[in-house]
Amino acid sequence: MGLAQVMIDNPILVKHCRARLRVGQALSWALIVLVLTACIVWAGEYYHWIGNESAVALILGGQILLLWYGGSHQLNASLGGVRETGLIDFHRVSPLPPSVVTLGFFLGAPIREYFLAAITLPFAYFSASHVDGADPWRGLFWLAQLEVAVLTTTWIVHALTMLGCMTRKKPRGSIQGTIVTIIGMIFFGYMGSIGFYFGTRWLLEESRMLNFFGFMIPWLAWVLIVEMPILGFVGLAVSRKMAAERAHALTKPQALACMASLTTLLIGGLWNLARILPEASPFEPAHVDVIMIASVYALSLLAMILAIAITPDAGEYVKGLRRAARQGRRRMSLWSDSGSNRLALLALCVLVMVGASTVVHVVGRQRAHEMYIGPAVNGKSYNGDNAMTDEAWLTSRQALLSRPIAIGVLTVAYFGLGLQLFSLRTRSSGLALMTLFLFLAWLVPLLAGAMLGMARTNQTRGIAIFALSPLPGIALSSGMGKLPGADTIQLAALAPSITFAFLFNYLLVITQRKLDRRLLAAEKPTAKSSDDAPKRSESSLDIA
Repeated sequence: MGLAQVMIDNPILVKHCRARLRVGQALSWALIVLVLTACIVWAGEYYHWIGNESAVALILGGQILLLWYGGSHQLNASLGGVRETGLIDFHRVSPLPPSVVTLGFFLGAPIREYFLAAITLPFAYFSASHVDGADPWRGLFWLAQLEVAVLTTTWIVHALTMLGCMTRKKPRGSIQGTIVTIIGMIFFGYMGSIGFYFGTRWLLEESRMLNFFGFMIPWLAWVLIVEMPILGFVGLAVSRKMAAERAHALTKPQALACMASLTTLLIGGLWNLARILPEASPFEPAHVDVIMIASVYALSLLAMILAIAITPDAGEYVKGLRRAARQGRRRMSLWSDSGSNRLALLALCVLVMVGASTVVHVVGRQRAHEMYIGPAVNGKSYNGDNAMTDEAWLTSRQALLSRPIAIGVLTVAYFGLGLQLFSLRTRSSGLALMTLFLFLAWLVPLLAGAMLGMARTNQTRGIAIFALSPLPGIALSSGMGKLPGADTIQLAALAPSITFAFLFNYLLVITQRKLDRRLLAAEKPTAKSSDDAPKRSESSLDIA
């Protein structure tokens, strides 16, 4: 089925177009958008203190509100309503492939928002053509790039919305989520609008280039390189959930491919980044140090999210054991959806370690500020009183990041092992129990350390308790800032990760063996009764 046929003959897309583009409903919204956009363009053209650049930025902001917030709301209402009422099962048994059904909801539910955003395009291009009186194509090219970036980001937002609808227990969300969204829009909308305004002006001033594996490429190409793999993996997850309710969002190989791809993109964006950073001061932490530690947090968080996607629950695991027993095997393949997540989790931990270690090697060394550079002696550059070659600096960064990387890897390990343990011990409360554990292990130390810090009785003890949580513990274990009692703080940050990783692994092995023995004991009477049945039939024939 070609793309054109999927678009034209997609019944879900056609149904949404007929329902949401009715003249009575769409015309009123179109008039409102038309009048507001015309007023913005008129103000930008005749009031020079506003300007055509600001008019284009305002129109783009309106498109973002329509597509991101309005489109996501319609997707949540449409797909969530279908899943909540059970009608999605009829789509699953239909002859349409899951990818076609997904595309129908993806493009159909926000179709009115796309239509309203399209109405603003002629006005935006009119203002963009008047940005530079000498060269109208400059503003048009600038706007075209921004529109492509807005569209691709819209697709990612919509895909994430669909994934949330397919994975939440309450597909349409709840009133609490609505309240949080409103508060977020109020508090962060102002800051985001200011950043968006100055960002668009920054892109207009000249052709901006961004770093990717040491090469400076156009910013739009950089955005597409980063966003297209994300869109592909999220779309794949939605299609899998559309095919079956109990299917994992990603298979274990797909999750590893996603982790490897995003890790590669992170490394590419940070490759030799230090050369374009501002000059460094002699005070810690430097910009590159913050980037290195932030990469540990980012990779660890991504690995934990993917660990959730590949962890089977107790019912699925037992079904896999029975299926393996019928095939004459002791356990199912560790790469199957019903297999334990231990092997895939090990691969995720390896990718976190390799990715974070690679970032340390490739991010580069910042230039020192001239006022902090002393005379060079034997090829050594002086930063204050410390002489350090580039090789010595890299060795010091490796030592600095060794403990944060270890804690990040161990945190991913015990998170995945603990989630698998709780999922096998309970049928449907594994994630809830893991959330409770994270509250006790991550947030309670923060509260206790904050209270001890406010008392100011023992600073080292307060920071050490604070470091028991990996949230600040990963950064505190680096030793930056030369805090008092640094060895105690680093030990406090490392000890919980090691303890929980070994404890959860031990308990998980015991739990798996118990399930294996129970299943084996349950299968033996069944096999024995099936073997006795032919004997009873033979004896009855002999008697006859």
